[in-house]
Amino acid sequence: MRTEAKPVLTAQQLRVLELVANGYDNAGIARELHCSPHSVKNVIYDLMARLQVRNRVHAAAYAIRRGLI
Repeated sequence: MRTEAKPVLTAQQLRVLELVANGYDNAGIARELHCSPHSVKNVIYDLMARLQVRNRVHAAAYAIRRGLI
């Protein structure tokens, strides 16, 4: 049985992923992390590329299945 390696994510990426999984929108994540919505958008864009997922819901589901969050 082949196991896939977990992608290496930064602490900020993991926190954003947790907030996405909890239903926060970009503005809510920005408020929680004390940063700009644009910064959040960039982190989510990078996360989606790194995890090779199609959207936020897919990213959250992937992270939960892989034990990332």
